[in-house]
Amino acid sequence: VVDTKQIDKTRKEDENIIIERIINRHIASCQSEVGFYMKNLRENLPKYGIHYNSDYQVGSEMRAEIRLDCSEKMYVKINKDHHVEHHNHFTISVSSRADEVEQLAKILHELGHLFCHHIACSWWKDRFYTKAEKEFEAETVSYLVAKRLGIYTPSIEYLSYYVDEKGNIPS
Repeated sequence: VVDTKQIDKTRKEDENIIIERIINRHIASCQSEVGFYMKNLRENLPKYGIHYNSDYQVGSEMRAEIRLDCSEKMYVKINKDHHVEHHNHFTISVSSRADEVEQLAKILHELGHLFCHHIACSWWKDRFYTKAEKEFEAETVSYLVAKRLGIYTPSIEYLSYYVDEKGNIPS
């Protein structure tokens, strides 16, 4: 074709560098908000009867769990002068080796298990699903919430592990 020009290689490389810088700045600004969301979660989880344990000593920084547990006394702040004492219903434990982004992703994942009724409780009907179905649902919750907050987590890679060769997800 006569009207096409050859792309100047240095110009294309310069554009790629600029695009990469823009993406990195965006990721950095979103990741800086993680502290805000973690603080907000730590303050609000007790209001829903959830104790957060960040001192979970395990071998992997990716390890986390949620369990039925009424052993922790919690103090929920009503206002600056008043607190209410009560016991928790659940405990979310996240590896102390995880960085703040990983902690947030894991909390969201474990909340996904709770909100999708993967934990047997007396106040809702049990849902009987395979481990793969439960993990896929919980990680989908984590991915959607983090994406909505503008925070990059490796959820999409984790979710892709569950997609079979035909493109089907656990059902």
